[in-house]
Amino acid sequence: MTKVVSTFSAKGGTGTSVMTVNLAVYLAQKGKKVLLVDAAPNGGTLHTYLNIPSWEVSHAVPDFFSILPLIDTDYPNLKFFSSLRSPQKGVGVSEYLVKWETELKKGAFDIMLIDMGSHLDHDLVATAQLSDFNILFVGADPVSIEKANYLFRLLFSTQLEALTQRLDLNPVLQNIQRTRSEFLFSARNLLLALSEEVPKMRRHFAEMVHRLRIGVVFNGVRTSAEAELKDIYPLLIRNYYGFDLKSLGDVLFSDVFVSSSQGSAPMVVSERGGEFIEMLDTIAGRLLSLISKRDPLQSAPFLPLTYYEMLGVQRGSSAQDIRTQYEKLRAVYFSQSPLMREMFDTDNLFVYARFLESVYQNLMDPEIKREYDMSGGAVPETLEQSLPEGFDLREVIRKYQRQKKSAHKVIKRDVFGREADPAPGTEEPVERREVNELFERYRGRTLTGAELKAFREELGITLKMVAEKTRISQTLLQAIESDDPHRMPAPAYLKGFLKSYCRTLRLSEDNTERVVADITERAIRPTAKEEGPTHA
Repeated sequence: MTKVVSTFSAKGGTGTSVMTVNLAVYLAQKGKKVLLVDAAPNGGTLHTYLNIPSWEVSHAVPDFFSILPLIDTDYPNLKFFSSLRSPQKGVGVSEYLVKWETELKKGAFDIMLIDMGSHLDHDLVATAQLSDFNILFVGADPVSIEKANYLFRLLFSTQLEALTQRLDLNPVLQNIQRTRSEFLFSARNLLLALSEEVPKMRRHFAEMVHRLRIGVVFNGVRTSAEAELKDIYPLLIRNYYGFDLKSLGDVLFSDVFVSSSQGSAPMVVSERGGEFIEMLDTIAGRLLSLISKRDPLQSAPFLPLTYYEMLGVQRGSSAQDIRTQYEKLRAVYFSQSPLMREMFDTDNLFVYARFLESVYQNLMDPEIKREYDMSGGAVPETLEQSLPEGFDLREVIRKYQRQKKSAHKVIKRDVFGREADPAPGTEEPVERREVNELFERYRGRTLTGAELKAFREELGITLKMVAEKTRISQTLLQAIESDDPHRMPAPAYLKGFLKSYCRTLRLSEDNTERVVADITERAIRPTAKEEGPTHA
């Protein structure tokens, strides 16, 4: 049976055509019968790399695959067909694959390799679903990654729309979006919520994410940071969408492009060894392995991820391994990383980052981790069960809303449209009762300046805002929050500053007295130690 493999990119210039030609020739050299198809919307350029004149390219596309006018190439086991998709034909590649389905099963070729180009449309989405495997070429740059994220969003939304219409699930979907909105901070969670609401349809949602088999090849990976990006990207896509994205390898694209373009021939022909051949061998080997066996995920149930799956570590990993992996994820989720563009919006990214942080804290707590492992690290069956211990989703959302409410707003100053920050005191205050309820967590222990700082930041109040309201310099406020006795004022002044600080946070009188007593004691105690013993 012929295996259909589609190659494409979300952005031009990532080497799809060059790499597809080289891969086709390499597979043919390995004894595989390969049909290379150029389905780029612009007519394609594969014939150039195969040294085939433009007047010999294929134009007529019959409804029967067996009479497809194929072109012989200079390479044994490799046939070529050009211009499968073009605006003039008006027929998509997916439609041809449906027409040829019966004949493709006869197995005239081992592999049909289709270059879809970089034009993102519904034909590419449909072809990706019909193919036995897909290869996505991505450049190690922010623009290419952003476009790739958009492609995955298109793949997900198109499939979900078709599925909800086919199963008549629009009323259920609307109800979930209205009643369980706090859980919908990832596309995968939306599918999980649907499967919980309609359990008998769970199989369809599992097929939606498991049926689409995609491998990614990064071009232009040169630094250690880009290598980490290549390793972590499949995890990001799996966690957000549910797609099991396979990492096939990486390529130094610039060298390949120059050699193939100047020689009008695949680089694999002229280079008998070297780095590129090693990388191509890795990609081809992983591809053949993936298309030759059934993916176990095809029959896997669609359930929430375990703690280990969320972080992308193996069960039984050491604390150091877990910490290292989390730091890599934190650098992405807690920053303005281009990896997140076209994936999360600002609100959902905040929630998911705190969710992942809570997962990490649970795995780093020896007692919680031991209890979790003793239970077998069982896969949770519902979204509620997947929340880490001690993680209050609704409180995280309220915290984010408070931060947004108290953030500086930009206002217009005059008719010319000039804008500036609002004047001090215009921020909307956080409710006093809510603040003091949150402060109860510190009852029964001595409060530190660092904890005071964390509490202030949780309320969404900046140090600048405190300084403007209290008329206390930011230097003194930083000294208080860092527990630095050498920079703090005398105790008599410190108490007054702390009371003003607490009023800004809207703490009650009792809580204010606790803060003043704890922080003042910590400021005095080191001074007494420094005096040392007295000498007679």
